[in-house]
Amino acid sequence: MSRLVIFKADDSSAPGWEARTLQPSGSLTDLLGQHFDYSNGPAPEVGYRLPEFKHDDAAATFDHRGGVTHQRLSPWRVSRVDEYVGNTGQEAMDDVVIAYCAYAPLPEDENPWTETAPAMVSPDSFGGDMAAYEAWKSRQVVTV
Repeated sequence: MSRLVIFKADDSSAPGWEARTLQPSGSLTDLLGQHFDYSNGPAPEVGYRLPEFKHDDAAATFDHRGGVTHQRLSPWRVSRVDEYVGNTGQEAMDDVVIAYCAYAPLPEDENPWTETAPAMVSPDSFGGDMAAYEAWKSRQVVTV
């Protein structure tokens, strides 16, 4: 099953509205994010919180190489869900879910940033192709 999940602020004037812009136009938006879901799992339910990510240079390691290093639950909590199922058999997605979110931040002391586990890359990531794996490894920057 393929699903597009669109997360929208249920109040376009909720905190942070000035920073929610579309690129490259810079137009204001109430879109918080979109996820492509191929998991066959359930759609987000009321109460689900979007994850929030950040990069901390002090915590960056070889495994993170400038990517996401920490995560926590965001201040956005799903308050309502609408689901639209395709009916022509020719859709790019089986269904589209719009998850409306209320701004409901958690207390900082109850929602600390936690370090993310580094991505594990092995020859299996390349279908067992050792040459492709070695080529990938040779392109990775190692800083000490």
